[in-house]
Amino acid sequence: MKCRAVIVTLIALAIVLGMVNVVSANTYSIDSDKQVNGNLFSHNNTYSDALNGSQILEYSGGDVLQIGQWGGWNDSIYGYKHWVLRTYISFNTSSIPDNHTVVSANISMVYGFANAFSSYYELEVYNIDFGDTLDADDWTISDENYEGVIFNKTTEGFLTRHTTDVSANNINTTGLTQYVLKTSQEGSIPSNFTSDGYSALNSSAIDIFSLSGYEIKLNLITTETPEARIEGIQNGSQQSVGEITMDGSGSYDGDGTVVNYTWKITKDGVDEYVYGESPTYDFEEGDYTIELTITDDLGATATSTITFTVYTEIGFLQLGLISILFLLIVLLTIGKIKDGLTSDRLREA
Repeated sequence: MKCRAVIVTLIALAIVLGMVNVVSANTYSIDSDKQVNGNLFSHNNTYSDALNGSQILEYSGGDVLQIGQWGGWNDSIYGYKHWVLRTYISFNTSSIPDNHTVVSANISMVYGFANAFSSYYELEVYNIDFGDTLDADDWTISDENYEGVIFNKTTEGFLTRHTTDVSANNINTTGLTQYVLKTSQEGSIPSNFTSDGYSALNSSAIDIFSLSGYEIKLNLITTETPEARIEGIQNGSQQSVGEITMDGSGSYDGDGTVVNYTWKITKDGVDEYVYGESPTYDFEEGDYTIELTITDDLGATATSTITFTVYTEIGFLQLGLISILFLLIVLLTIGKIKDGLTSDRLREA
């Protein structure tokens, strides 16, 4: 009896597992190259010139780097009143398989403060491509590359872990994925600078943020990219006017389930949308483009596109009428030719 109960239980478990859709995902936690790749320092006698990167130094290496604004070396060997610092982080993301889609991404960091006077500021993240080395051209950052805020400062003198989401669409799965970090305080002269540009202190740190090398990681979740397939209508074919069923049942997801089918039907620049695995649409004469986009249970998408022409098919009755009309035209033409020949003969007689 016990054996029979075990068998029944196993069968029931197998049935349940067969009914459950298991979503398969892959996770990656990638360390930043050199933990922190490096800094670009811009310095000048005026804050606006320093901010614009008129004179830039590059620094790479070391476990602790800084981000923010530094100023006030009136009598020091540095010779400049204002410094602005940005940190550049690089991740080798080429290990992501070609047939995978990144569906989620975040950066996790362990960091601390050093001599930060401001009570609050944000550390902004921008997705850029600076390659293997830094140069002065990498100083300019477009707002279009903005990813989010790493950190809001509320206290001082501690180490903490923080995670911020970044765009999964900007992960370079064939090479390096890179970011620059900068403080949102950039853009205005810090409040404790005096009117002539010197700091009230000979050497003071303004909004300085130390990045500790304990951990700087890019964490990714990927899924196998689904494949969209359009069946029933051949690319470049001709179809008759009327209702046509668009078949997307051949689409599949190797490690999950397709949960959405979106069909975009375009004619003369006008788009219409229908949904479902195999919807039916009433086609009129013209040239069409159909684009099927599928989405799986982790949000990965795939697209397939075809073009074809829809024409009005000539029916049997229409063909018969055309044939009769053609025959009448031929007979009339022959009659006219005969009449012409008869007239010529009469004139000759």
